[in-house]
Amino acid sequence: MPAMTCLFYLFVLIAVTGPTVFMWSFWRDAKGRQWNYTTDTSREMYVDVVKTLITASGIGVALVASASGRALDSIAKFSARVGVVSLIVCISASLVTMLALTRGHERARSRNIEAGRSGEEGQLLDFELLFILIPGGIALASFLVGILFLGRVTFHT
Repeated sequence: MPAMTCLFYLFVLIAVTGPTVFMWSFWRDAKGRQWNYTTDTSREMYVDVVKTLITASGIGVALVASASGRALDSIAKFSARVGVVSLIVCISASLVTMLALTRGHERARSRNIEAGRSGEEGQLLDFELLFILIPGGIALASFLVGILFLGRVTFHT
């Protein structure tokens, strides 16, 4: 296997491993330090990040679709396919993450209100946090992989 191909797949491995470690750090801190609280501000911040992933992925897919008439070699065709599929996975996982963020936040706030405390924040249950972190990690990793593969197309056209 050529050195550039090995280097490329090393970047792909990093693009998958990095978000996994990043999301694991959220889980570790939530379990170890009880950092599993959600506020309106934090929910809005993370929803904005997810919206940005959706927008950027949509733009990437649109760019590939608009350039689909060009003749590509087999590596470029494969890379374009993997890139588009990865970005579509990113869009889907981002939507699930956004819904989980919103619903988890509302459930956490409601539990806090029922307990007679502030309605500004709430503590996420383990299941709620996992339902946010898993699709969020998938969205981030698939976005990075998709962008890497679409970038690879430019080197093989």
